Order: sequence, then structure tokens, then C-alpha cells
Amino acid sequence: EHGMLDHRYSLSEELLRVPFVIWGSEKLYPVTPGRSDFPAMNIDVFPTILSAADEKPVGEQVAIDLLGTGVVAGEKRVRFAEFPNDFEIPRDVRTVAPDGWSGKSFARRLISVVADDFKLVVSESPSEALRLYNLATDPECDLDLYSLQSSIALDLEALCELYASRESYDPVERGGRSELEQDRLGAIGYGE
Repeated sequence: EHGMLDHRYSLSEELLRVPFVIWGSEKLYPVTPGRSDFPAMNIDVFPTILSAADEKPVGEQVAIDLLGTGVVAGEKRVRFAEFPNDFEIPRDVRTVAPDGWSGKSFARRLISVVADDFKLVVSESPSEALRLYNLATDPECDLDLYSLQSSIALDLEALCELYASRESYDPVERGGRSELEQDRLGAIGYGE
């Protein structure tokens, strides 16, 4: 999609809009059957799993329990996604890439923000322009509206800057991943 090789170097809708399916044992963890188009984020997984186990997260949460009352029909939500600049091009990608392709153009941090129907993608690479899309009229993000909707783009860019300035989670600082975890992540195409 969008001229990208492999599936991990962009914040395109094809990569971000994936189904989140919850199944629970009827006796131990009953989950009411249903479907929602509410836009979830990865941070919502933890409180949702805790809710399915009839537990509550400790402390203040910005995440939403997708099984609970946190989801209001028709509610709009600002959503962020990030592709961090902390990876190495995997061997399987390098072997199928064209001669001379290094992947250096993908070694950049990307942040996207979606508010209402607009999505802004910001890159830390100065050679990569900011891109703005209207997801309601262009869900495949083919038409960049950045120059046509500059006031919307500036508002979303400010949100991205605020997001980028927050304290990042670094697994190495928090005890790191075990060798087994790293091997499992590597086996499915993730990890370092």
C-alpha cells in the first residue's frame, strides 16, 4: 500500500485499522456478543482485558475499557499512532528489496493524529512533508489536503508536538525484554 515495502514503515490506515476481537469463556469471562465501530487504540487493550477478568486498573487511566461504559455511541476521540525510529530493516525485507535499496528513508519517527475526520501524519525527516487527509471523504488517504486545509493542519500539528514531548516508554529502562520475548517478537517480524 502507498508504495511501501513490507507492512511496518508507515502509519497508513491499512496498518492502523485492524480488528480487535475479544472472546471470553461463558463461565469464567463472559463477554456480551456485539460489534462496535468505536476507534480503539493499543492503550485500550489492557483495561479491556482487566474488565473481562472483572478487575480494575490501578491509578489514573487515559485508556478506555472497550467492554465498559467508557465507550459512548457517536463519541469522537483524538487518536495517536507512532512509528518509532528504533528499528533495523529485517533480513527478510533486505533479501527481496531492489539492488541498492538501503531502507534509510524509513529510519525516521512518524506520528499521526486523528481528530474528527482529519488525519495528520508528521515525520521527523525534513525531506518528508506533513500530510493531511479527510478520512470521511478519502479513507484510503490518497489526496493530501495539507496545503488546502492549513488551519486544521496547524491545530493537528500542535497536538502531535504535544504527543511527541511526552515521556516515552523504554523497555530497557523498565527491565527490558527477556531473550524468549525478543525471540518471539523477532519470529513474527517485530523486535530488534
